[in-house]
Amino acid sequence: DRFSLKHGVPAVDKYQDWFLKSATEDNQVTRLSFYRNLFTMDTLEDYPILDENTSLVWAIGSSDDLKRHATRGDYKINLFQAREPTTTTTTTTVAPPLKENFQRTETITEGYDVTWDVDFETESVSFELRVKTTGYIGFGFSKDGNMKEADLIFGGVRDDKTSYLEDRFSQAS
Repeated sequence: DRFSLKHGVPAVDKYQDWFLKSATEDNQVTRLSFYRNLFTMDTLEDYPILDENTSLVWAIGSSDDLKRHATRGDYKINLFQAREPTTTTTTTTVAPPLKENFQRTETITEGYDVTWDVDFETESVSFELRVKTTGYIGFGFSKDGNMKEADLIFGGVRDDKTSYLEDRFSQAS
């Protein structure tokens, strides 16, 4: 977990609340699998995962150096919706959130797929990211798609084949 008061690389969060399951790199694609509790005790630097629309913020690095993104963006979604809303020609009906465990996959930009499993019994969520890069992957939550108060992870597989996942927080705008 990282924390930042200005532009640049966010500092490491005091409480590491994201946990790496696995990381692989093959054919220019990095896969990260990790999890976090829906609610943590860190109310200052962790974004609560709630049944509401949120912004997934993402970044792709061309190397494992976090100083500069190759590309970045945000994707608005309710992580508690097990499926996409139903759309008709005149209205959009929001799919009712479920309180049953489920898995969902979204392509949030070309070459960046996110799969998540919500487990209401353990109050946790697991993520698997599949990203076309051999550099770092950035991922996290933001209220509005900006970096201010974003709860972030950066992870990947280094050149020496060791994997990493760092829990971070940004107060940058």
